[in-house]
Amino acid sequence: MTRKTIGLGAIALVFFCSGIVIFAAVPVGMARSYNNYTTTDDGVRICYDLFEPKDDTSTNKTAVILGHGVMVNKNFLRLIALDLAEQGFVVAALDFRGHGRSGGTLERGMITDDILAVKNVLAERGDINMSNLGYLGYSMGGGAGFTLLDTDGGFKAMVSLAAGGRNESTTPNLLILQGKWDEAISTDRVYAYMENKTGLPVDLIEEDRIYGSFANGTALKFHITPTDHLLAPFAQDNIIETRRWFVRALMFTSMEDVPSDAGTYFSHLFGVLLALLGGFGAFLLTARGIVSAYASHPAFSSSKQEKGKDNEKEKEKGTGGIDLPLAPMTETVDQPLKSVVGRYWLWVLPLSIPCIVFVAPLFLLPLYYMNLFVALLMGPSIAVLFYQIYLARKRKIRFRHVYASALRSTSWKNLGVGVGLGFLAYGALLLSINLIFGIVPAITKWCWSVLYIVVIIFLNLNFSLFFQGYLYEKIGGTGRVRNIKMLALSFVMRFVPISLLVLVSVWFFGSWFNVQFLIPLAPLLILMDLTSNVLYRHSRDLLIATIANSVFLTLILITLAYI
Repeated sequence: MTRKTIGLGAIALVFFCSGIVIFAAVPVGMARSYNNYTTTDDGVRICYDLFEPKDDTSTNKTAVILGHGVMVNKNFLRLIALDLAEQGFVVAALDFRGHGRSGGTLERGMITDDILAVKNVLAERGDINMSNLGYLGYSMGGGAGFTLLDTDGGFKAMVSLAAGGRNESTTPNLLILQGKWDEAISTDRVYAYMENKTGLPVDLIEEDRIYGSFANGTALKFHITPTDHLLAPFAQDNIIETRRWFVRALMFTSMEDVPSDAGTYFSHLFGVLLALLGGFGAFLLTARGIVSAYASHPAFSSSKQEKGKDNEKEKEKGTGGIDLPLAPMTETVDQPLKSVVGRYWLWVLPLSIPCIVFVAPLFLLPLYYMNLFVALLMGPSIAVLFYQIYLARKRKIRFRHVYASALRSTSWKNLGVGVGLGFLAYGALLLSINLIFGIVPAITKWCWSVLYIVVIIFLNLNFSLFFQGYLYEKIGGTGRVRNIKMLALSFVMRFVPISLLVLVSVWFFGSWFNVQFLIPLAPLLILMDLTSNVLYRHSRDLLIATIANSVFLTLILITLAYI
């Protein structure tokens, strides 16, 4: 390991540790209790976090409960929780059943019981004013809030975050936060709700005006923020508006006296970003060292003499003496790079749509949204596989021999290295992005993760055979320039077909909801491509990076798939 690598590793670790410390230490004087458990009346274990000021010894504290949306979890609302706790609230953020670390399966009609279970925890403390509670519901959590607050008089205010409004509800002191580019809830729907509740025509309804009165619980306001549905909990405007609304409604402070600055918002985001960059940077540098020290080398035949021995073995097996390539696809394809890339689009884009049919058997399993994620990978992956079969046949080569060459080039030791690096990458993400974007699957999902890892290894290997096995070997440039060109090309060639499938689903279902899938997938694909290029460069083994990527990708995606 060179001095440069050691120096870069030290810098990455400093970034990583500094980011974690910043997020944990800001603001000063806050008590945090993560991953506590309670049980609902029907026996489901519910996981929740608590945030509150350390030095508040009062016996009549004001509390707010936060409920997340479908697929995501309580960590999504952590920036809001921290901001409210800084204002003096006791904040409880829960994982609904079937989500995050909670048990059970999602039954939308029952998730109000999950909120009540956490409410009971607050009541048992003895220092909470249980007749002056607040509730924030994000997306699905908003729907549960409208149902519960209609009948539970203990709640005196609600924030509907990317959840619109419900005409038949009588929610007290309601703030509606609507994203300008929300894929699930349209602004027209919010205006229609305001028209129904105020009795005013749409053209007379004003954004940010408070209708009704806090005194009698009829206060109503809506605010439009420049964000979409998925990112609504992270929008600075939404966090500030939530703070101002709850302080006014529950602490009886005038709006003019409520802080409207960013607070610790940027400190928390900076901490997460610093931890992510440092953590994944340290992972890549560590992975290079591990591959160089422990992986078997070389992965592929590196000389004509070795290739000749391989060909003799193939003749003995009756395979016709296929000329096994240095890397599986490098010598299988004898066409110019531009031609191969150009035809890629002609094959992969149209074939990606019908190829998603191969995911059908997985829909027999209970993780519906995980299967949707797999479908987005399945279509382009099988299409790339068919394209490579076509390229091999043009040279009268059976593609199964190319596949076999890739598999034979590895070793059991290398497979173990791949698994270990996958969990190492996941650990780096767990200690960074997990702070605000939960990626820890519930125990009930871990048994399914093994199956999905195997499936995703197959899908990623199809990409790796083409991107690393061919493009990386053929693309021009050296060193950093080559890596940047490879990263950009592989990302675009994988992301565009996935985007096409999402747009097809928008047309088919008549909803923009699935566009949100692209937001987490885009950075994940970049991290995967970075990992593939670094590990392949130092090992020439396609399986190491393929397995590593599949492990951390599966664990992240399966967290978002509720049961």
